[in-house]
Amino acid sequence: MSTYDFIVIGGGIAGLSCGYFLSRQGHVLVLEQEAQLGYHASGRSASVFSESYGGDTVRKLTSASRAFFRTPPDQFTDHPLVHPRGVLYVARDDQADAMGRLRQRKQGFRFELWREREMRARVPVLRSSIVEGLFEPDVLGIDAAELLAGFVRGLRRNRGKIRTSAPVSGIDRTASGWTVHHGNGTSSAGTLVNAAGAWGDAIARLAGIAPLGLEPRRRTAITFSHDAVSDDWPMVIDCGQAFYFKPDAGCLLASPANEDPMPPCDVQPEELDIATIAHRIEEATTMRVGRIRSAWAGLRTFAPDGSIVIGPDPADERFIWYCGQAGFGIQIAPAGGLLAAALAGGEGVPPALLDLGMTMDEVSPRRFQPGSSSSLR
Repeated sequence: MSTYDFIVIGGGIAGLSCGYFLSRQGHVLVLEQEAQLGYHASGRSASVFSESYGGDTVRKLTSASRAFFRTPPDQFTDHPLVHPRGVLYVARDDQADAMGRLRQRKQGFRFELWREREMRARVPVLRSSIVEGLFEPDVLGIDAAELLAGFVRGLRRNRGKIRTSAPVSGIDRTASGWTVHHGNGTSSAGTLVNAAGAWGDAIARLAGIAPLGLEPRRRTAITFSHDAVSDDWPMVIDCGQAFYFKPDAGCLLASPANEDPMPPCDVQPEELDIATIAHRIEEATTMRVGRIRSAWAGLRTFAPDGSIVIGPDPADERFIWYCGQAGFGIQIAPAGGLLAAALAGGEGVPPALLDLGMTMDEVSPRRFQPGSSSSLR
């Protein structure tokens, strides 16, 4: 049986980012049930960096990640992690209320109000039914594959171990920590990090920890080719969240932005979702969605209150949650991984997050205990 300081369950963006920062503190093992790292949600993300996106906690974690994305640590990558993209939120004339609410949520961030001329100068395929736009110029595209690879390289450089095709079949609580049975092996560690995404509650049950009530939800996406597509286009999002699309490697990536509850699984795209996004693209633009080059689905996992969960479980502080990213996992990865590693190592909230007003209360799983209030700071 191999022994570590930390075992991280989950080889997606949460587990790899946390493992990367933990490998600076001690000996780390990351376990992934699939043969490929980032196979589920992390490898199926639209991957943009927007400091105005999400709730207050997500915005803090995103802002705290900005410096990492713009200037990665030495040896992390030889390629830029981010590139200019911008987001254009669009509205029909019957969506004035939805656009008004969106403008309210964007207060405090830089944006421009666009009319038809400005919108069609940047995205000529928009139909005349699209009459108003809100352009957010500071949104960046993220190279998610390179971000994942950088965390993997750094973890291994710090002598961390990664085992793929290693599904967890059992977890025993011991006096000194945890014994984890996985694949064809068994490993032990003093601290266990649950970064298992849609399988987070299942891992908790194996460890004898009460589940949080995490809810995985399916999101479907397609890519297709069209002669009009330009890489200079911003990401385009319907202000009512009915669709989004963006240039992607010479094609267009599009999604109906669906959130359909699902059990944890290797989720596959539904024909209805594919037909829905094709119809919505053709309604909003002059493009015809012909041959679909690829279609896939991923599970975005939500905590009961919709906000991320990071921190020790109240029943055993050696069990650390890092779950419920709700689709924000890529853009918060640097700060989220740093926070999870700090809490797993018995430290407090990192200074960069304290400066943004973050407390442990807002991410702690203690908030789900009926009638209790966390004293953590």
